[in-house]
Amino acid sequence: MLTYDVACTSLSEVALYRPAIHCTLHQHTAHALHKLSAPNNLMRLLTKIAYSMTGTNIYTATPIGHHFFPLMMVPGIVIGSTVIIGDHVSIYHEATLGVVSFPVDQEIGKKIRSLPRHLIIMGRVVLYANAPVLVRIRTGEDGVIGANFGVVKSLSTPLSSPSLHALSREKLLAPGMALLMGRLGIWQ
Repeated sequence: MLTYDVACTSLSEVALYRPAIHCTLHQHTAHALHKLSAPNNLMRLLTKIAYSMTGTNIYTATPIGHHFFPLMMVPGIVIGSTVIIGDHVSIYHEATLGVVSFPVDQEIGKKIRSLPRHLIIMGRVVLYANAPVLVRIRTGEDGVIGANFGVVKSLSTPLSSPSLHALSREKLLAPGMALLMGRLGIWQ
């Protein structure tokens, strides 16, 4: 946390006052219990405690790499159950890594809940504030998803902040368009 947040001055400040540390510790504990097939209610209780402390909701099945930090103001971060988070990933407030809808099994008419449907975040990626990602995509290593953007296509090459604004509409769309693309069933 000291490396990623220049406003932090000591480890004691991180432990006492930064909500990201509580969110991350509760989720890692819940995920370890998930891998041991612990009762779902126990795992959800841990993440609910973290949610009440931080305003961040990370599902227990979500694997998170090393040095993951929802930075500073973590309220509003929602991370779905099939998101995969690599190492050294930073996520700012109000980012949503979810889906708009589930595909439906045509034979029985019910939603298919077990399919991987969320974002795959490779290593050293930053998701800035209000970045909804509502489809299954894979980011590039060293990628950046800018503030107030929704991504609907895979990012196979690393992005930097200056190049972010030069992307065509095929690669980066406004949040409302990401929502529309998800509803139209365009899954990446």
